[in-house]
Amino acid sequence: MVRKIFIILLFFILTPYYSLSSRDKVIAVILATNIQRYKIAAEQFEKTFKTLNKGMDVQFLLSTPNPDPSSWANAIKRAEGYDVDMIIAFGAPLVNAAIKENVSSPIIFADIFEKELVEKAKNVKIGGLYNNIPLGTLVKHISSIKKLDVLYVYYNPLEAESERQAKKLGEVCQLQGAKCEPIEVKSVAKILGEKLDPDSAIFITSSVLLETGLARIITFANNHNVPVIGLTETVTDKGGLFSIAINPQEQGDMLAKYATDFIKTGKLPENRQVTKVDFIINLESAKRLNINVPFQVLNSATKVLK
Repeated sequence: MVRKIFIILLFFILTPYYSLSSRDKVIAVILATNIQRYKIAAEQFEKTFKTLNKGMDVQFLLSTPNPDPSSWANAIKRAEGYDVDMIIAFGAPLVNAAIKENVSSPIIFADIFEKELVEKAKNVKIGGLYNNIPLGTLVKHISSIKKLDVLYVYYNPLEAESERQAKKLGEVCQLQGAKCEPIEVKSVAKILGEKLDPDSAIFITSSVLLETGLARIITFANNHNVPVIGLTETVTDKGGLFSIAINPQEQGDMLAKYATDFIKTGKLPENRQVTKVDFIINLESAKRLNINVPFQVLNSATKVLK
């Protein structure tokens, strides 16, 4: 018995600190919905996290709930029920759900537009990455290439961030002398029969509901010869004209470093802004809509889809 106790004590004396702190980790990775950019960022997060934490046994629990408030809340509560070391939450809807549920598990988030969302949270361990994409840039570009009587701003009232963006776009339009018309979208199917002004464009706010229905929205807009612009690369991938989007690989890398810092220190670092933002132009869409993109706009693009 004495010999056994001696061996155990000797193990703790000789084992390096990193090994002691690198016990099995369980990390819940929750995507606000099953969309490509979240999957890319999550895969990059897992890859970089494993590289940064070699020798650590870690289990990733991935979930992709339906895009509705009850599913987001249930996904957060299920993760907490597993007694995970941390929850990685992709998307503002999950952050809102975590704050409302007052979860005790540490929340590390990605892909939110405003850091103010989490700075107001009380009694919740939460921190992560925000993007703060300049909304006015897209409005300025679309106004410079097309006669614009109205900019339809699609938003989902069930997603607070989407609704706030619609409000901010109203302020941007007022400053730039454009007319914004907010369109509340609870169901993509219900807006596809609406009429569109021929001298208009559609702005897609950050909404997982809208993003899952983007292909149908853009087909609907194309049938009316109306361009679509938005805040994710999915917009241009699906045939929209312009988008300003954060880079999902960079987001995954930054998130892995953030999570690693938390594991090492036990404290959530300050919220960090994603630095790489792409301005993407879909020239095939421009051609289909008979839109000539001026050189100064084209020259400011970081990615061009032909």
